[in-house]
Amino acid sequence: MSPTPRIRFLITSSDGLTEITELAWSSAVDDAITLRCLNQELAVDATSVYINVTRGDLRRTDNTWETTQQSNSMGRELIDEMWLEGKFGAGAWTPLDEYANYLDLGAIDAADYAEFQLRLNVPASITSIGDVHFALVIRARG
Repeated sequence: MSPTPRIRFLITSSDGLTEITELAWSSAVDDAITLRCLNQELAVDATSVYINVTRGDLRRTDNTWETTQQSNSMGRELIDEMWLEGKFGAGAWTPLDEYANYLDLGAIDAADYAEFQLRLNVPASITSIGDVHFALVIRARG
């Protein structure tokens, strides 16, 4: 049995010309953005691709010394409350978290891409301000 191949992905702008390394929304209710998930492999198809969200420092758990404000600035509240939502094609908006709630992009053939949308859906009752950092996680099978 051969090992599962490693598949490299790249998130780009919807026109495919700009690699996306950070996203910025100016408010909790800005318009959705459209992105591409590009399979960078030339010979390996991804049979299934999923997108989740994690803390901006890539930790699955909070640091024991963090205050709630520090934890939330790294994305904890955004993740726990599932305020980041994704949409693929004509499907419904899907709230994203670290594992169980993901955006399913289906299969992405070698050197091909899938377009998807992201948006923030923060309740109006949330009045805190400040930067919140998070990272997208791409899981795939080849």
